Amino acid sequence: MKKAEKQYKEAAERGHIEASFKLARLYSSKDEGLRNDIEAVRWAKKAAQQNNSDALALLGIMHAEGRASVAREDEAEAVKWCQVAAQQDHAIAQFKLAEMYGMGRGGLPKSETEAAKWCKKAALQRCLPAQYILGGLYSEGRGVNRNEEKAIRWCRAAAKGGHVQAQGVLGLMYLNGREGLQKNEREAKKWFEKAALQGDAIAQNNLAMIYKTGIGGLQKNKQEAKKWFKKSAQQAYPEAQFNLAELYESMGKLEKAVKLYEKLGQQGHPVAGDKLAMMYRTGKGGLPKSETEALKLYIQAAQQGHPLAQFKLATMYETGSSELQKNETEARLWYEKAAWQGHPGAQFKLAEMYEIGSGGLQKSETKARIWYEKAAQHGYPGAQAKLAENEKAKGIDKPLLH
Repeated sequence: MKKAEKQYKEAAERGHIEASFKLARLYSSKDEGLRNDIEAVRWAKKAAQQNNSDALALLGIMHAEGRASVAREDEAEAVKWCQVAAQQDHAIAQFKLAEMYGMGRGGLPKSETEAAKWCKKAALQRCLPAQYILGGLYSEGRGVNRNEEKAIRWCRAAAKGGHVQAQGVLGLMYLNGREGLQKNEREAKKWFEKAALQGDAIAQNNLAMIYKTGIGGLQKNKQEAKKWFKKSAQQAYPEAQFNLAELYESMGKLEKAVKLYEKLGQQGHPVAGDKLAMMYRTGKGGLPKSETEALKLYIQAAQQGHPLAQFKLATMYETGSSELQKNETEARLWYEKAAWQGHPGAQFKLAEMYEIGSGGLQKSETKARIWYEKAAQHGYPGAQAKLAENEKAKGIDKPLLH
């Protein structure tokens, strides 16, 4: 690098424009041994004065990032340099200008139409981030008319070019299927694998799930699932950490599962808290059997809004235990919280309470029926039978929910 610096500097001092830009790029690099933002700006300006579009774009980016020897971002200067470079068809400058129009920065009016226009110009020049973003704009109909075919086309173009996020998103498109793209688990696996090999934590987790579940007839492989969950988890991706813990649990490696559940529980992960609570109740994974610890975790997860924990806490209040005094009103309050979040068991229990008038509720056959119907719509066992029984007894033919 030092040799390159010397060569570029000698040529730049003789007035060589391209060498001035290369020297500026070298000084703007992330290499701490070479990085010198002031020198980068100085040499970029020399090249920019000769209308070098790469140097113009570099100046725009450095001003936007607050690296142009100023204490803060200078977005107006960033816009000025990017506009000149963008007019010269510099793809990165066009994409940067699109970003600034999209956020209304640097004195530019916020305009999704202008953002999409400049994004498309950059995308047509094979700027991978622009292709990926343009696909998203077409998918959401922002600044352009919504067009699923173009959304898929641009996402695929970016993915084929090696854009890691586009590869992950294309994998999800194939996994779930969507308008204009048939569901194809093998294609999904292929694109997740490409992104995973580039170190994308979300794609690594998704690839692991495919190996774990064998979705779409693909072969299950717990060892491959574990490998990719671990890679994703090592990047502190909570979903992968939780999935790895569940995998360890299914493999009988309970102590490893407990460690991960505890780590996630400390971070406020509600589902991990629920898992840990169950292990305390049963004394699994080397944990002491403790209703007290289980209750603490259920309360914590319930207060964080996790419906399963709210439901379990409600059942504990309803039945009472050595650690928790029976309290039907508290039980009803937690059933309500879980029920409004769509938990079918809580909906069924709330219906029962309205039917008999317990938990501090006034008896109401109408409200009971509404909640039985909600539980039945989720396929909760017994809810449909209860509705049929009540309808037969009362002669009701039509459901209250439509």
